[in-house]
Amino acid sequence: MEGEVGSTFVMSQYPEQIEFLEYNIYNANIGSGVGYIENSEIYFDYYNSVLNMNAEIFLTTKNNGRTWEGRINFPANGA
Repeated sequence: MEGEVGSTFVMSQYPEQIEFLEYNIYNANIGSGVGYIENSEIYFDYYNSVLNMNAEIFLTTKNNGRTWEGRINFPANGA
């Protein structure tokens, strides 16, 4: 449901890339990703250890990064 905590993402930005770790509500590391920012878009390659699946994440912002919208694609299952 919207507004409920599902995962927490901890991001680190380096000159050429962004990395993140995903933690569930029990503070267990369940995912990670690496990507880059280009203009007002972020691209990530993502791995979720609970689902044992890779994914691609694409986010955009229209307000200088205050909020982000986007999609996640799991190519292995077409979701």
